[in-house]
Amino acid sequence: MPWYENRPLIKKILNPSPTIQSNSQITKVITMLPKDAKIGDLGAGGRKITPDTITIDFAKIGDTNIVADIHYVPIKDKIFDCIFCTGTLEHVEFPEKVLEEIRRILKKNGIVYIDVPFIQCYHPDPVDYWRFTIKGLELICLRNGFIKIKTGVNIGSASALTWVLMSFFQSFFFGRTLKKIFTTFFNILVSPLKYLDKYTIKGENSIITPSAVFFIGTKDQD
Repeated sequence: MPWYENRPLIKKILNPSPTIQSNSQITKVITMLPKDAKIGDLGAGGRKITPDTITIDFAKIGDTNIVADIHYVPIKDKIFDCIFCTGTLEHVEFPEKVLEEIRRILKKNGIVYIDVPFIQCYHPDPVDYWRFTIKGLELICLRNGFIKIKTGVNIGSASALTWVLMSFFQSFFFGRTLKKIFTTFFNILVSPLKYLDKYTIKGENSIITPSAVFFIGTKDQD
């Protein structure tokens, strides 16, 4: 949800994000690319990874360049050196079709970066369909024409716990005003737990209960 942190400070305080990117890979991926690399971002959510990134989304959010269904990207074959798709595949009806499109618009040996949720609560944007283990993400990418460079955890189990606790507490309140007052207080109280991800993303056990996982790969031969 790239849009989530593009909010005014007061909203970040009163409605804190349940997660934190303790092991973000985006900058690392950019360092793998040539200086003149053409970058695309599917489901960008209003952000710009670099000033020249071509952003594609289902709605006009922020600096979106192309408004389109990412199952059918209106771009010619083999255009991009790199495609980012973060926190998006859970919201599409056919993830494998989106991966086919990513492969189609990537150049030979192009880089793909994908991250997806594993333990996250329901968050429609506009709908929410899927969750992926790290092995599930790797498998679906390999099946759709990508060669693995690296997989791992980008949002850890402390964030997963924070989000579940926030949603658990909300389930006790039904009146709009009462719910807003008490859940705001509880969310502010609980949200610092996510910063423990600094420790939970380390080691082989990090893949057991992560909030989100990532895949970095290259396009295989055409």
